[in-house]
Amino acid sequence: MAAFEGIIKTFHQVDKDKDGIITKADLKKYQVEEGLKPTFVTKWLNLFDQNKDGVIHYHYFCKRLGVKDDTYNPEGTSNVNRNIYHSDLTEGTLDKAMKIIA
Repeated sequence: MAAFEGIIKTFHQVDKDKDGIITKADLKKYQVEEGLKPTFVTKWLNLFDQNKDGVIHYHYFCKRLGVKDDTYNPEGTSNVNRNIYHSDLTEGTLDKAMKIIA
């Protein structure tokens, strides 16, 4: 569960305005601030941009990872009810996602 907590924390760090939505511009800003490779933005969008419109919604982000999160909590505190459920990613892709975003 700790790996998922780290990934969710990363989402919150990218989502500076705490609205539960990450834009391509948000990703790019985070990528530059953290000194990450430019492929970070492309990989996140490929994995989590459900509609391919340059926007990642928190609910779909969690669903894609197989983490149930009923409440958006920008502080990432443990009072959020999280449970692991079935991800639509293959096991290999999920492992790659964990390495990309953790």
